Amino acid sequence: MLLILGVFEILIGIIALLFSKYGKKSYMEEKKRCTAVTVGTITRFEMRKYRQDKVAGTEDYDIVYFPVYEYFVNENKYEVLGRVGIQPYFGETKEEKVDSLIGQKKEIIYNPLNCAESLVKEDNINSAFKVAKILGILFLTIGIIKLSVALIIKIFLKI
Repeated sequence: MLLILGVFEILIGIIALLFSKYGKKSYMEEKKRCTAVTVGTITRFEMRKYRQDKVAGTEDYDIVYFPVYEYFVNENKYEVLGRVGIQPYFGETKEEKVDSLIGQKKEIIYNPLNCAESLVKEDNINSAFKVAKILGILFLTIGIIKLSVALIIKIFLKI
């Protein structure tokens, strides 16, 4: 059992590290092309459901709302979906957590050669990649330790 858990945790660690590396690389390449700056306004939110678990035949979902920013370049209107979602906490309503943010402004960076290619200048997107890297290293380390212990037990105790 320890052997299986170790291998499983190593796989999770590798996946998290790959996400951290290639997700950040893709984001940075896109950010490199987006050199012009304007201001965008949240006009609405898109709801996304993320499946939690299937328990006793019911399906539970986490609901996350992603802001949609509207911005103008040369009098042309564009929209960009924020990459960081908002989730109401237990007991909070959508209106309390999400709808109150409509009208909020943030900097939008866009590609001057293709104004529809844009990013919301979100400071905490890099944090997501850092967290993925830390979790990847943590899972990888724990998995290697469990795998090593399982192999030592198997070799010396011949179980």
